[in-house]
Amino acid sequence: KNPLVALVLAGLTATSIGLTVATGVDISRRLRWLPQSVLVAGAAFLSIGVLQWPMLPVLLVLVPLSLVLHWRERKEEA
Repeated sequence: KNPLVALVLAGLTATSIGLTVATGVDISRRLRWLPQSVLVAGAAFLSIGVLQWPMLPVLLVLVPLSLVLHWRERKEEA
């Protein structure tokens, strides 16, 4: 294995993580912080990031749940 390639890949990984975090922070500043949004985001972070469950099954559960929670919120506002 080439150590130079490993260093380049490590740098690219750090760059992509930084860009992802910066994009997430930028988007989160523009959004309203609803309790159900924080709950769904926390559940996603816990299940994917901490428990390391596969992303696809987690999202297949959390996306419809999030849509239903926000739909109910809008329905109550109207």
